[in-house]
Amino acid sequence: MSNATDEFCDEFNDFLFTWTKYRKHFAHLHGKYKLGIISNFAIPECVDNLLKNHGLTELLDAVVVSAAVNKRKPSPEIFVNTLKNWVCLQMKRFL
Repeated sequence: MSNATDEFCDEFNDFLFTWTKYRKHFAHLHGKYKLGIISNFAIPECVDNLLKNHGLTELLDAVVVSAAVNKRKPSPEIFVNTLKNWVCLQMKRFL
């Protein structure tokens, strides 16, 4: 990432301090359900850093950022593709 992008992501990350209070809910659901996030954020690396910095990465089974897949919510394609990819990954575990 460029320096400007890094700075933006750092500032954005600091702004979203509220994610930490939701971590307990993700932790409670983790293992009982498959959890994932589909984000319309424009910078995938920023989403990755945000989740990592707030300790959420290990609690999620899927993270899809619209900029990385070139589809945005509310387009059904981003949801369908995410589910297809998740099902394919699950099937590979059994092969």
